[in-house]
Amino acid sequence: MRWLRTVGATAALLLLTACGEDIVIDAPAAAEPYAGSLASPAPIKDNPDVFARGGAAAAALECEGKVVNGGSPDIVTLGADPTEAVENWVDGDAESFGGLPSHGYRIEREDENRVLFSVDVFGASKVTVIVSDDGVDESGAKGWAVESWANCDPAELPAAITEEMDIPIWTGVDGARVFTYLVTSNQGSEHCDWDDITFLDLGAPQERTFVRDTEGEFDLEEEFSDSITLPSDAIDTTWEHDGRHLWLAADDSVAYLVSVDDSDDVERWPRATGVIGCG
Repeated sequence: MRWLRTVGATAALLLLTACGEDIVIDAPAAAEPYAGSLASPAPIKDNPDVFARGGAAAAALECEGKVVNGGSPDIVTLGADPTEAVENWVDGDAESFGGLPSHGYRIEREDENRVLFSVDVFGASKVTVIVSDDGVDESGAKGWAVESWANCDPAELPAAITEEMDIPIWTGVDGARVFTYLVTSNQGSEHCDWDDITFLDLGAPQERTFVRDTEGEFDLEEEFSDSITLPSDAIDTTWEHDGRHLWLAADDSVAYLVSVDDSDDVERWPRATGVIGCG
């Protein structure tokens, strides 16, 4: 991953909020485009190392935190030119990866038979996509296609975009957005009939999971409660979301969600003893 560059006045454009709904936007070229190779070795899709999966696209990112994901497309979708290749991929395969915006990509650099696209926030690349003219689809047809992609943590994207993507972002007491690999919360899936349950994950992936299970769906060591007093030894995480401030039990067994408007309104969310999933 390259170092964050100094952002000049012309590059300090919050492109995502100004781009409308165009997948690829006509925006000024980067003041200092990524100078490394755009060619990636053959991707290893299941490699736990995001740089092995994301290749050159991962190296082209400018993240404040971690590079959280990257890889190569599951489905090769061709385009008549680099822009069309990105548009077809975003319309099709990209959505399945999560954490990738549906618009706001712009050409950062062209290099022989490859083109680097990026989604920029104040001049820093937070999502990168590399296309090449060596793409081959399932029918054997050849053309431009996405070769590799990678992204920073969604918390580095503007709030308008993560809200559009339905990605909850917690904030610190100073309003700073907290990386999702530190804390994230999500409603359970409708597929599992868990849409009335909320999962709170600390650490990635699911290092510690706390559950707002009001109906007792899961057999947990503690029970959910919405009428308790915050213990005096509870630990303040300083993180807030959706009107609740997060505290943790001293022994890490439960999470306490305290209303920011009423300190007497405290919920206790028990910690899961293992990974929760459904078929």
